[in-house]
Amino acid sequence: MQKYNEYKQFLQQKKLWEPITYLFFGGLTTVVNIVVYLIFREGFGLYYQTANVISWIASVLFAYFTNKLWVFEAKTETKQESWAAFGKFISFRVLSLGLYALYVSIYFNFGNRRSSCQAGHPSCCCFGKLCV
Repeated sequence: MQKYNEYKQFLQQKKLWEPITYLFFGGLTTVVNIVVYLIFREGFGLYYQTANVISWIASVLFAYFTNKLWVFEAKTETKQESWAAFGKFISFRVLSLGLYALYVSIYFNFGNRRSSCQAGHPSCCCFGKLCV
């Protein structure tokens, strides 16, 4: 534990702790998203969009708690402050999801790959996410 604290302190002095932990936990969030999707899609046989919604919820929750506890080490004094911070985080994640859905809708409705994606062409979607 002493080595960890020394390493953390060194990175904090260089202002690298937050970016490194943010990238690390962001990568783990991606892994959570893919694993949960595969469990619900392949393991339970759910429709891919349903499995994608469940995996999105799980990964957003994972991201919130890891960012709060380990990346930014955010402290809240009351339950009300905690719920407010959680609400803001979720609100912006839902907003980003909506903007992403709008982008995908515009791309597939006005882009040149619409017909192949409607036919279920595998190069269009992976894990319910847009693949270019």
